[in-house]
Amino acid sequence: MSRDERRRNVRKIVDLPGELAHGEAPPAAARVADLSIGGAFIIIDPMPAFGSAVHLRFELAGQRLELDGVVRWTKPRGVGVQFGVLGARETYLISEATANAEVAPDSRR
Repeated sequence: MSRDERRRNVRKIVDLPGELAHGEAPPAAARVADLSIGGAFIIIDPMPAFGSAVHLRFELAGQRLELDGVVRWTKPRGVGVQFGVLGARETYLISEATANAEVAPDSRR
């Protein structure tokens, strides 16, 4: 299976302010640059390390989302986060917010 085939959910372009917390560090300002129900590309500095458990907070449609995930890859400007299990509310909000958004280029490259 190729790297491209492993991503189950198509990421969509977004530009959302948020916060990312990991380890003992206080939450840091971040931007969600692409999003799907499976994960997101987060622009943040300093970046959490590969494999770090993270907690992401941001708003969609006026509702606050708090999602747990794991850093699956890093790049100079940000990290790819795979979300854990999402609830029905989170799945719905992400699906609705990204339904008509432009498909994001593969941010892993």
